[in-house]
Amino acid sequence: MPEDRQAGGFVRILLDMSTTSSNIIPQAHPNLDKKLFQTSQTLGLKQADKAFPPNQELKILQWRSDTADQQLLPMSVSCWPSNNGSKGMSCIVEYEVKGQQADLFNLEITIPTPSNDVKVDNVDVGDYTFKKGHHLTWNIERVDSKHKTGQIEFLCSGNKLDENSFFPVTIKFQSPKTFSGISVKEIQSTESGGGGSSDTVRFGSDLQVRGAIILK
Repeated sequence: MPEDRQAGGFVRILLDMSTTSSNIIPQAHPNLDKKLFQTSQTLGLKQADKAFPPNQELKILQWRSDTADQQLLPMSVSCWPSNNGSKGMSCIVEYEVKGQQADLFNLEITIPTPSNDVKVDNVDVGDYTFKKGHHLTWNIERVDSKHKTGQIEFLCSGNKLDENSFFPVTIKFQSPKTFSGISVKEIQSTESGGGGSSDTVRFGSDLQVRGAIILK
């Protein structure tokens, strides 16, 4: 028996998309059977004699939203640069969680700082790292209903700075749930190689979702 068959990579993944918004447009990986996905919301390889590679992180489904409604975002981030004359530019960045259900981990807010001299005057939650002449990254371990807002304030020295110097702002985070409403309902074994088996495979409940937002 081939090693990848022993690893249990011969599976199909049945999705639950019953609560998925019409604004969410999913796209399956080119190696997957797109007809199978479109007709039964199931992820499976085109070639039934192939298996998913074991012990690898794979991106087999992605989605985008065709709406510009910012209310769908789990949080808002504002950047307020201002001119301090000969001292350079000061900047206040703040975040705010929307709603009571937001639960985000490892939030990273990265602000361009085209100056070698940056002084952080205040950070009321989390910590920060600074790469000279490039950017400042604000790190917050967890954002939830108890930590709904936060603020960092810093000063960049230099006389060639303007408001555009602090954009684009990049926000990255992890979440224990999907914002698309797509979830895994069941994983079925196709150990025969032909996709005929429907034995249910046990799988862990841990789900890691990564998101990224760019403010320009």
